[in-house]
Amino acid sequence: MDQNIQRALWLGVGIMMFVAVVSTGLFLFNQGRAVAEVGGEQLSVVSEQLSLAKYQAFDNEVVSGSMLINTIKEYKSSDGEFIILVNTSYPSNSQYISTGSVSANTLTSSLTGKTRASTDSDLQALNDETSTTYINPHGEFMAQLIYDSNDVVKGIVANQQ
Repeated sequence: MDQNIQRALWLGVGIMMFVAVVSTGLFLFNQGRAVAEVGGEQLSVVSEQLSLAKYQAFDNEVVSGSMLINTIKEYKSSDGEFIILVNTSYPSNSQYISTGSVSANTLTSSLTGKTRASTDSDLQALNDETSTTYINPHGEFMAQLIYDSNDVVKGIVANQQ
């Protein structure tokens, strides 16, 4: 009979240990889930900041003409999605990559992509000193971002100073 009592005690202790381990596991799981949710929210914020970081240099900043030229070349394949407006001291204003209507740095119409030939012609003209759309690489431009109605960055407007 002593063996039966001893087995019952060991069985009871085993069940208590099992319950303790499962309870601890559930507690840690709930804590981990909370940490994962907070981490996911922070990751979302960091991701948004990183996506906007590439536009930071153009957010009410003075940029050089060469930086503007490089940006036009960088975005030339995103026709219909991005527009760069450049107002030079000739006076002339040129729309690169796409065409659209902009008022007070807000896109007022949908963007229309330019053809590859038109974009290539624009790129050649902005480097030609005799062209009215020439961008002086050493010139300074006040750059501002263009937003659509959903506050998504859709372009850059640059005015030569």
